[in-house]
Amino acid sequence: MTIKAKHKAIIPGEGTDQQQRFLEALNPNSLNLHDYNETDWMRFARRFAEKVNYFNLENKKDGNWQDFFADEAEIKSLLAAPENSQTVHPHLALFICFLKLLDFSKNHFNRLTQRHLDFYYHEILKIDKQAPVPDQVHVLFELAKNISQEKIGSGTSLDTGKDSKGNKLVFKTQEELIANKTTVAQLKNIYHHSESGLKGIKASEIANSFDGLGAPAPSGDLKWYPFGYLKAETSAANPDLPDARLGFAIASPVLLLNEGQRSIQLKLTFKDPLSSQLAAQAEKCLNVWLSGEKKWLGPFKVKSSGQQKELNLEILLDQSVEPVVAYNPAVLGEKFTTTEPIIRFVIDLETAEGYPFATGFTGLQLKNIDLKVSAEGLKGIELENDLGMLNAKKPFMPFGPTPLKGSRFLIKNQEAMGKQWDSINLTINWMNTPDSFKSQYFAYRTESRGDATIWDYRDAIRMKKQGTRRFDDAADNLIVSSDAYFKASVSVLSRSKWTAVSNDLALFTKNGDNYRCQFSLASNQFDTSQGGQLQLSLNQSFLQEMYPRIYTMALQNEKNTLIPKEPYLPMIESMELSYSAGAKAIFNPAANDSAGMPTLKLFHEHPFGQCEKHTGYIPDSKIGLLPEYLPGGELFLGLKDAEPLQQVSLLFQIFEGSENPDSAGFASGEKMDWSILCNDEWMTLNSNYLIANNTDNFLKSGIAKFSIPAEATSTNHILPSGLHWVRVRMNKTYDTVCKIIDIRAQAVLAQFDDRANELSHLKNGIPAETISKLLERTQAVKSVGQPFNSFGGRASESDLAYYQRVSERLRHKNRAITLWDYERLILQHFPEIHKVRCLNHTSANSFLSPGNVTIVVIPDIVNRNVFDIYQPRVSRATLNKVQEYIGQLNSLHVNTSIINPEYEEVEISLKVRFNAGYDENYYQKILQQDLTRLLSPWAFEKSTDLQFGTTLHQSVVISHIEKLPYVDYIADLKIRHKGETKTSVSPSSLKAILVSAKAHQIGVLSKDEC
Repeated sequence: MTIKAKHKAIIPGEGTDQQQRFLEALNPNSLNLHDYNETDWMRFARRFAEKVNYFNLENKKDGNWQDFFADEAEIKSLLAAPENSQTVHPHLALFICFLKLLDFSKNHFNRLTQRHLDFYYHEILKIDKQAPVPDQVHVLFELAKNISQEKIGSGTSLDTGKDSKGNKLVFKTQEELIANKTTVAQLKNIYHHSESGLKGIKASEIANSFDGLGAPAPSGDLKWYPFGYLKAETSAANPDLPDARLGFAIASPVLLLNEGQRSIQLKLTFKDPLSSQLAAQAEKCLNVWLSGEKKWLGPFKVKSSGQQKELNLEILLDQSVEPVVAYNPAVLGEKFTTTEPIIRFVIDLETAEGYPFATGFTGLQLKNIDLKVSAEGLKGIELENDLGMLNAKKPFMPFGPTPLKGSRFLIKNQEAMGKQWDSINLTINWMNTPDSFKSQYFAYRTESRGDATIWDYRDAIRMKKQGTRRFDDAADNLIVSSDAYFKASVSVLSRSKWTAVSNDLALFTKNGDNYRCQFSLASNQFDTSQGGQLQLSLNQSFLQEMYPRIYTMALQNEKNTLIPKEPYLPMIESMELSYSAGAKAIFNPAANDSAGMPTLKLFHEHPFGQCEKHTGYIPDSKIGLLPEYLPGGELFLGLKDAEPLQQVSLLFQIFEGSENPDSAGFASGEKMDWSILCNDEWMTLNSNYLIANNTDNFLKSGIAKFSIPAEATSTNHILPSGLHWVRVRMNKTYDTVCKIIDIRAQAVLAQFDDRANELSHLKNGIPAETISKLLERTQAVKSVGQPFNSFGGRASESDLAYYQRVSERLRHKNRAITLWDYERLILQHFPEIHKVRCLNHTSANSFLSPGNVTIVVIPDIVNRNVFDIYQPRVSRATLNKVQEYIGQLNSLHVNTSIINPEYEEVEISLKVRFNAGYDENYYQKILQQDLTRLLSPWAFEKSTDLQFGTTLHQSVVISHIEKLPYVDYIADLKIRHKGETKTSVSPSSLKAILVSAKAHQIGVLSKDEC
């Protein structure tokens, strides 16, 4: 051991890997007491025969016996000759047979050390080999067409074919399953990432797809994150998932807006103060949509303002915008439970303001919503007078050709008068009006005595003779003394009765060169929802009945007598109606509040549907403006043909090892939340309903089994109707869990039943689709499926593994005390771990912390799933198991922490000149790969090990690059480690391993720089 001054701690070695565990001395074949084989004996016999004299028949020495034996060139062919070969000389055949028989005694002699070990381990220590472990498999049952449910008992035998000996391979179910018709029809998810720098809410319409929208994986091997992800945290190979659709919507009859210049104002009042930024954010991130006849109208932008507890939104629609009509789900889609006109406020999460606005209302309770609408310039008006219907598109006579006192003019507009309006304004533009009604009717007068009789022209002649001037403008007996002479009474049809609202409406008011009539009505006392109308009734005639008489009398008198002008016949050129109306709803009222009947509905816009939030007093209800999705992920499972009170058994096939072990994992005892949708509300599946969950929080494949509560419904709106929806929720980042391969219903675990079978299949398991039927078939079961390989099996322990295990057991005695103990115990119990380094008196922040032991583990990456091949880490599930295992073997006074290595990236920057004829763009990329291979060779070569404490020298990098065939020379080589440029780099911690950076800085030298 050596001392490292920087840490002032004894370096405990480089750790131990699986290959370093085994002692060669434990291998019986490492030392053969008799190691001659047949070839060696043949050579020996020929060499020995050279020393033995040969005597001929005359008993005279005649050479040696060497020619009787094969030479070096013949030995190989003789030994390879088949037993029934006719080419081998009899004496050699006899000699070869002798040698083969000699192998029995040789092997027996050579196994002396093994027999000694076996005797000691088996007979003295009484330690047996580990028995084979049966493998297990998940199987799925499909019932016959007319069978709704069927009991599959525990111990049901499954036909798995035959082993190599021809014996039946049988698996048996490990628990009872009540199979039914339930299937997993749809999978959706929502992911809310709230950490600094990376914030967003993503939603996948089809979770088990490449892009969240249904696209297959380009490789054809689809594996997907159950809770979605953020593209910024994944490799470029993953597409960006769609942003979640979030918002709110208002439905109310007052939103029926057909034409004109329209305005919609919304005042949102909350119980607590709002952020001062929300108003500005609303203008930039809110898109407004309105229900149209053939499509959603929009998007429109809002004008926003706010103060403390209020947020005001305004939308303006000009005359070019199509009518806002009642919501028609058959045309517009979506899942609103209303037929009233709708205004939708959808958040654009792609804007910088979208995310803070979507989360800015978290925890804020909505108090009330006030909706105000107004419309100006309505021309779609139904008109009627005493003679019949009128055409408002052309000039018309509202009171007929002979307007008399009491003549009526009726105005209908369902948009304005069919609502509980706040005000109605009517503007009438008259046609062919005189310059002045006083001058028009100047000749129409009353008697000077003021007896209300029509003035006689004979009096005019008489007064003229007397010198009395009665024809000037100051005359006091004019019938029409001003423009305001002609008036009308106004009535409103309310609850099928006419109610007078005005008796002196001036019909003519000067407006430039023309006249108009304007009328405003502001009241909330009328109920015009059922056929509301306005009625104008003349208070007097337009004097058409006087004109013939006074005109005739004027012609019969002197020339300077006034000739009366024709009375004005009212003619309307155009009409415009404007109005304002409102609606209101109160939310989250106190128990003693009187909320009244709401006149609008609030809907939450969820990513996959809409849900109405009801008003009224509901204990503990907390209705907000927007649907809230807490940080973390939610997986939605749509179950088809499920029924309340049924049990559902779901197989979650996990791509084990694909989680990020460095992500904040689940604390001890912490579990995911399971719930089921009941009338658009989530009901928790507690221990009364969640029967079993063997997935270890989606870290390993397993079965989750639960029963469906009686309250569960399939007619919901936040998710597609017709399915029972189960939600699995976690409050961690998406890569805390593994990717998923598939989720299937009607699953049960089965285990191999050994019936004196040949057990070679335990090493790799039985392939998928091997099991397809019951051993004893039943008509109720249509088929049995085995979608994935069996797992968990282990063959009988080999001799070498047995010797290794027992020899280590004799040293550590199944107790973790020394570094050697910790490392060997973990490597023995967890073959998926390649290397272990134990750091004594080490905690997370100190290398001088007595009572703390930190164990750094490196996974076996050969043919295994790892999150990042360049920085391999042991899965969170395995870390948890190692922690639990080693905690049972060490002292209670020792705190043990199991961690992955701290990988420290090394970045190389240089300038390079490539050899002539090499494509610079292409070989820049090749040089990137070669530098990565130099610093992280295990990612390319399975035989290369990860090493602690290695030092990288600049000279090594230079030597490696200069040996590359496409490189001419390099310049300005720099090595950066943890922000510093160094000539040699070493890990800064005993827990660290140097690895390659994701990209190196490579510049190409131009000819001028050479």
